[in-house]
Amino acid sequence: MAWPTATATAPKHSFDKEEFSMADTANHLIPEQGKFRRALAAVFRFLGALESTPFDYTLDRIERLEREVGRLKDELHQVQHSGAVDA
Repeated sequence: MAWPTATATAPKHSFDKEEFSMADTANHLIPEQGKFRRALAAVFRFLGALESTPFDYTLDRIERLEREVGRLKDELHQVQHSGAVDA
């Protein structure tokens, strides 16, 4: 399944009747940054890509529920077996 892609537009500001995009301004500053800042920015972009999605949350929730059902089944079997021995 392909996720819909949206093109983000940067906010526009005007100073002295000259309109420019904030994205253009940010892109011009990147070559002036030092190596450490570029590396740090790359790390933050990578970490941002690792954020969980609603699909990941759903899978995690299903996994937790399956573990809980398994634990309850084990507990039920233990109760049934201890009840059979007592009778």
